[in-house]
Amino acid sequence: MADLEAIVHPLVSEDRTQFLALHASRHTPLVCFDIPLLFEKNLQQVRYCVSIAKTRAHTQAQFVSQMSHTCTKKCQKIPSLLVCSY
Repeated sequence: MADLEAIVHPLVSEDRTQFLALHASRHTPLVCFDIPLLFEKNLQQVRYCVSIAKTRAHTQAQFVSQMSHTCTKKCQKIPSLLVCSY
C-alpha cells in the first residue's frame, strides 16, 4: 500500500495545487475539499480554514466499511486518525 500511496499522493497533491491556482485566478471566494487524507497525513495546516462535520460512530463505521479500497486493519485505525471536538 505504501508503494501505491507514494505514487498517488504526489499526483493528488499536484492536482489540488492546480485546482486551487485555477480558482485563485478566477477570484473564487471559497473552495471546499472533502479530503480525510489531509488529516490522515497531517496536512490540515496547509489550508486557511478547516471545517469539521460530526456524525455518529455508527454512521462513520458504515462509511468506512463502504470504502472498498480500505482493508480491515486500516478501517480499525481510521477512528484514531480523526479529529474529535467533543
